[in-house]
Order: sequence, then structure tokens, then C-alpha cells
Amino acid sequence: MAFDVDFFDLSPGQVLLRNLFLYAQEKGIREFDFTVGDETYKSRYANHTRRNYALVLYPRTARGRVAHVAHAAKERLRSYPSVYRAAKIVMSNASATASRITRIVRRDGVARIMGTIAARLFRSALYSRDEVLVFTVKEPDVAPNPRGLTYRVAALSDLADAVVAHPEYLGDETLYDLRERIKKGSIPFVAVDNGDIVHIIWYRVESRVASSELGEDFVFELEHPVGIIFDARTPHVARGRGIYPTAMSLISQHIRRAGLEPWAYVLPGNAASRRGLEKTGIEVRHRMIKITWFHWIRRRVVQRDIVST
Repeated sequence: MAFDVDFFDLSPGQVLLRNLFLYAQEKGIREFDFTVGDETYKSRYANHTRRNYALVLYPRTARGRVAHVAHAAKERLRSYPSVYRAAKIVMSNASATASRITRIVRRDGVARIMGTIAARLFRSALYSRDEVLVFTVKEPDVAPNPRGLTYRVAALSDLADAVVAHPEYLGDETLYDLRERIKKGSIPFVAVDNGDIVHIIWYRVESRVASSELGEDFVFELEHPVGIIFDARTPHVARGRGIYPTAMSLISQHIRRAGLEPWAYVLPGNAASRRGLEKTGIEVRHRMIKITWFHWIRRRVVQRDIVST
């Protein structure tokens, strides 16, 4: 059973089950069998459970003994449904984390990753200076639209298609995370090329700027709401075509039509994103800086109305 994720909040699976129950009642069917499986929705409706038994044989080897113990532990957990569901969630998250780590290692290499970790440990132990550049747009330039591209507000199903086509596209976030982001008011836009999503960019209306890179407790309070552009992503196969500057230009115009000033922020080392911003007439206006000594002495500074450098 599957459903259109754009109707996620309407619980289409429960609506379908209700109609199935009504159909069974009208036909005089006395039993509705959910068949094998311990999914949560089954225990929500079922008033009786039948146990199935299976005979499993293992070889008398070390590998067989390990498999036997693992299987016995799993079956034991099934006797405690809430614990078993929690264990499944933990294992699913662990598997997803392992997949992300594998992708990062393949992309960056072990040597580069270890070097980055060592540098961060050294910086955090003695001294670190973290910075975020805040860009604003007065009159956004109209970047040329690469031929064949269309731009529109994205539905959750668009994001699901992007995840399937490019597993590395959305980083550490799951479709559930993106759904929650939309429910909280963030709006995704997509660039589409011959039916394929080749860019995703978001914006939200805020009266403050807060960056996860500096910690959620470091907040730049604003005098009025602005449209903050964030989390722009282009898959590797679509890079180098000028898609990002065009997306920035179009979403900036959308924000201005809503009566808001477009803002964006990036890390200083993200040269590609910074070039894309500057191509659309966006300039650095503020800097958010966090300085840390010996891991616990902190100083936070906001440099306002600076000259773009």
C-alpha cells in the first residue's frame, strides 16, 4: 500500500482502511485479516492476534551461533511491541547514518576527513573563530535563465522525487524533516529540466538570523521581517550550468513581490555559493562572528553595514 506524499497530513491510509472495514461489514465478513507483520497501524485496529511459528535451523559454526543469538534476541523483543518498535527505529537510524558516512568517505576520502577532524579538535581545544556572512538584496539583477528550465514552488512529492533520483541531494535530512520544515512555514522552490528536478532552494520569513554553524543561541535580531533564502542545492550532474544564480534571482524577485527584503547567509569558505549570490546583485552587509578560547570562553559579535569584500 502506498500514497501520494502531498496528502501526507490527510492520513490517506486510514481513510482507505475505514472504507475497507465498511465494505467488509456490508458484505457480512466477520474477520478482517491484516496478514503477517507487526506494523503500528495493525495494532491500532486489531482486537485479536494469532502467532505464527517457524522452524529455523542453523549450522553448528561460529557464524551460525551468532545468527542464532541475533534471531533469538529479535524474537524476544517481539514480545514487547513498544520496545521492538523503538529498536527498529534505532536500527533504521543507524543504517541511515552508516549510509551517509559511506557517501561522505567516497566523496571526500579518509585522509581529508581525518585532517578536517584533527583541525577542528585543535581549534576547539585552544582557539576558534567561526563566521557567517549575511547578504542582502536591494535590487536583484535578473540572471539569464538557462534554456529549458522552469521554476516553481515545490510540493513534498517533488522533494521525494529528488531524493529518489539523487540520494545525496538532501544530505542528512529525511522526507519527514522536510515535511516538518514546510509545516513551519518554509517554502521550497525547484528548477525543473525536462521533468527532472535539478535545483532546490528554500526561503522563510523571519525577524532574526540564526545559523546552526554558530549555534542556535547566537541570534541576530532584525527590526522587521525579511525573506531569508537558505539551503540551496544542485546535484553534481547539473552543476556548472548557471542554475544557482538564476534560482537566487527568481526567488529574490518572488520575495520582493511579497513586500519583503531578500536576505541570505553563507560561510566564508563556501566560495561557490558566495559567487552565485554576488552574480545576482546580492552583497555582504553584515558579519556574525563567534570567537572561542579554550572551548568555554566565548565572544559573539555582529558587524553591521560592512563594505562587501
